Amino acid sequence: MTTLRVLLAVCCAAYCILAEDVTVPANGELKLMPDQKAGGRLEGQWKISTPDHYYLIVSCGLWSSASGTCKDKILITQGGKTTEVCGEGKNSFYVQQDTNLNTAEIIILTNTPDARAMCTVYSAEKPKEENTF
Repeated sequence: MTTLRVLLAVCCAAYCILAEDVTVPANGELKLMPDQKAGGRLEGQWKISTPDHYYLIVSCGLWSSASGTCKDKILITQGGKTTEVCGEGKNSFYVQQDTNLNTAEIIILTNTPDARAMCTVYSAEKPKEENTF
């Protein structure tokens, strides 16, 4: 049983990506660049937040020569909904904003050596609620 636990821990360490917690300052921006791994693969995972009374605008771009598959992808999770952005042999861009959400998680995983990916996350002040009398 102990050998199995050690083997499982080694496998998890080899294949799991640990998310980096980052905070976007109020009215600020943050560029997210994945780490380059062996064979040119890119990997990155971030848990992002901004202060209360602010929301996140997520903007990601991915280019990959791998067409017809989703070998290279960006996963963007906000408010319990995950969006998958695939390279598929072209430039793929994605912008998401929800004025109710001040957290997000982004995962970038590529298997094609020439793939390029990055995200920029902006913090914006939530709109003021108008009093309706």
